[in-house]
Amino acid sequence: MAKTNLMRSVSGIRGIVGDALTPEVAARYAAAFGTYIKGGRVIIGGDARPTGPIIKAAATAGFRSVGCDVIDIGLSPTPTIGLAVDYLKAKAGCAITASHNPIEWNALKILGGAKRPFSAKGIEKVFAIADAGRMAYVGWRGIGSFEVGYHLWEYHLDRVLKLRLVSRRRIAQRKFKVVIDAVNGAGSLLGPELLRRLGCQVTELHCRPGSGRFPRRPEPTPAALAGLGRAVRHARADLGFALDPDADRLAIVDENGRPLGEEYTLALAVRWVLTKKKGPVALNMSTSQMVDDLAAEMGCRTYRSKVGEVNVTAEMKKRGAVVGGEGNGGVIFPELSYGRDAAVGMAFVLSLLAAERCPLSQVAAELPRYYPARTTRPMPKNFARHLKRFEKKFIKGKISRLDGIKVFLPDGSLHVRASNTEPIYRVMAEAKTARRARSLLQEALAALGG
Repeated sequence: MAKTNLMRSVSGIRGIVGDALTPEVAARYAAAFGTYIKGGRVIIGGDARPTGPIIKAAATAGFRSVGCDVIDIGLSPTPTIGLAVDYLKAKAGCAITASHNPIEWNALKILGGAKRPFSAKGIEKVFAIADAGRMAYVGWRGIGSFEVGYHLWEYHLDRVLKLRLVSRRRIAQRKFKVVIDAVNGAGSLLGPELLRRLGCQVTELHCRPGSGRFPRRPEPTPAALAGLGRAVRHARADLGFALDPDADRLAIVDENGRPLGEEYTLALAVRWVLTKKKGPVALNMSTSQMVDDLAAEMGCRTYRSKVGEVNVTAEMKKRGAVVGGEGNGGVIFPELSYGRDAAVGMAFVLSLLAAERCPLSQVAAELPRYYPARTTRPMPKNFARHLKRFEKKFIKGKISRLDGIKVFLPDGSLHVRASNTEPIYRVMAEAKTARRARSLLQEALAALGG
């Protein structure tokens, strides 16, 4: 019996390999997904985790067992797989990656296409098929085909470079010095090559995916980027970029080697897009109010969704958003794809810097400032009771129950919600001063019972 639970969310399933996530589980959910889409072509790829080949083989078997034709595009960023679904005229995609989770985790991340993301209702139907064991297995004549050999990260790269909001000429003129840390993940080839084609002088850090090992914590939080900061200072670079293992999240280090924090990635990208194209912006509930203030300054409105790429993209489509994303470093630009994409984030940040003609630290300092204070706690059995105590404590604030409970205060906010990717809950505070943010966090923890 598994010691941990399989995590099921709007993005698919994930778990610790050999525990909650086994080859049998991967095959079963892939077969359920294939049953839901009624066969057809499926694109599969993933990051460089050592468990990837095992889980991918099991998922491939599951898809083929219900008549899906599988095309394996190998080591691929998650946004590349989404673009490949449309390019190869497939029905769906599956990324074998646990994204920012530690190396012992892996996942089946379910994708539609770049322009037609999979829906939250669709994933619930997949789960229902898996739970009921209603997979439409086929006989030997109906087994799906299997094909390898496509390497579509270069197609992804070309699509990014052709975006009209990417200022290739201006970036090349600035001859930026950039350090990129790809955590030996799926962006190890695409990331450095994108920067080179933009005319940057590139220093590669942890861009060797063959090892399958992560040289730092895979989530590119400030605490994980000390090595990148040192590399930026040593190279006298203009900035540093850090990716997560599947290259859909981006974090940034300034010219002084200081990590800005993932919230700044989306804020900088939104600032660039709105200078060129005014319109609505869609965010998840956990994203900093920095983006709301920034958009308001530029005469644009923001809308909020539940956490999760699928939820954000649904809100973007509903509102006709020109840009959107999540404060975890995920930028979504619908002219290319309804999926988070670190490559787009890098290109937009460099375009902004090329236009501003001043150091990144100065550009970041001009954004609306909020100080974050965050922590996580193991998920208790009576989480709903903890949330009720929290809500009672902060009932005087403006409260949203869209995703957990978020309290909007005159000088900041508090958000408590269950994680979609780990058996924990998150407590997130932000305020106009660091001291106030820490104070809010402690108040929230006390209300939650520690």
